[in-house]
Amino acid sequence: MASKPALTADQCKQVEDALERGELLKDCAVQLKVSAKTLERAIKAGKIKKPVGTIKAKQTKADLAESELTVVNQLEGQLGVLRDENRVLKSQLNVAQKSSFSLQMLATECRQMIKPFEAPPESWKKHFSVGGSTEEALVLHLSDGHHDSVIHPHQVQNLERHDFNIAMARGEHLVDTVLDYSKNRLTGYNFNSLTILAYGDHTQGEIHKGVEHTHFGNMMRNCLAIGQFHAQMIRDFSEWFQEVNILYLSGNHGRRKDVAKKDYHHAWDSWDYLIAETAKSYCRDLWNVRFIIPDAFSAIIGIEDHNFCVFHGDDIKGWAGIPWYGIERKTRRLTALNSSMDQKVHYYCMGHFHAHATQQALKGETFINGAWVGCDPYSFNALDGYNEPMQLLHGVHSKYGATWRLPIKLRFDGDVEGPKRYKISLSDVTG
Repeated sequence: MASKPALTADQCKQVEDALERGELLKDCAVQLKVSAKTLERAIKAGKIKKPVGTIKAKQTKADLAESELTVVNQLEGQLGVLRDENRVLKSQLNVAQKSSFSLQMLATECRQMIKPFEAPPESWKKHFSVGGSTEEALVLHLSDGHHDSVIHPHQVQNLERHDFNIAMARGEHLVDTVLDYSKNRLTGYNFNSLTILAYGDHTQGEIHKGVEHTHFGNMMRNCLAIGQFHAQMIRDFSEWFQEVNILYLSGNHGRRKDVAKKDYHHAWDSWDYLIAETAKSYCRDLWNVRFIIPDAFSAIIGIEDHNFCVFHGDDIKGWAGIPWYGIERKTRRLTALNSSMDQKVHYYCMGHFHAHATQQALKGETFINGAWVGCDPYSFNALDGYNEPMQLLHGVHSKYGATWRLPIKLRFDGDVEGPKRYKISLSDVTG
């Protein structure tokens, strides 16, 4: 019986290359005109090196097709999952962009369109009058304006009437009263600087369908109008003080309606922020005015060597009144936290509760500011509440801290007639 021809080295190399390309062993045998068993024996003997993952000679084309189909199905499944994840991520990104950056983008666009107030000449510094021998800083608290809210008298048994024009009239009255007391009545004092602590709820906002009951019925117009209104008050103050500093923080009513709960990471995601930036844009050329608008819900500001911790106050839970225990607990904890960092807080400032009050502390005091409106349909009917509209003004001495206090009542006969000098023009910004 004749012996079977042995495979040459070239044939073995040819088979190895074919197997590397994924060809079947039996096809290699047909090409070399040998049996598949001959190739299998050569592989077993080590003459032909079989690559890892090579399909076995016994695997049929149907088996290969089925295997490839399985891989394709797996890849298509993974692709579907990736598409779903991508869709979710895009949705989250859109929400995040709208939530975190849209108001900042609006502020940037408005800044480019707003024509700032004309800066006074340097000679205007001579206009700053020097008062008495007692030097103090003047501090005005500005919060809970709800300037754009509309309140009809018949809704609250004639206890309050309010709209944006009345708000501006009360703003004029506030400015005039601050200047009257600081320049004419408190003759023994010299106030070189004014610090305005503006800590939120300047707008009624869009939560709880609030925008439906506002002067313009549109949050963009509401905020641009309030920002321009604030800017006119600041401009009036800048003519009488060598330095005007304004700290703006957000309240709870400025929260966007698509934000279910308060997002502590994005303080600028608030209509109060747009109001602050609008006021800043109008006042950007006033050389003695400085704005502080931190991306935070609270801030500590130093005034005459005394630290004031400022926040809106909506994180303190209360109902139908001022939660004294909650305020005492919060300020006590904040005092301990700041003391651990060797930072002493002398005074705490908040609003939110629409009632002016003060609370003594061991080595300081808590100021609770009032509001611009006495009541609205909710507070009147649900809480039986009414508080005289007022904002707080006081002095700060470098040695004695907060000295005198003056709660300024905002309502006056004739406020329903509207403002005398303040005017709002939104055409340059909104078209």
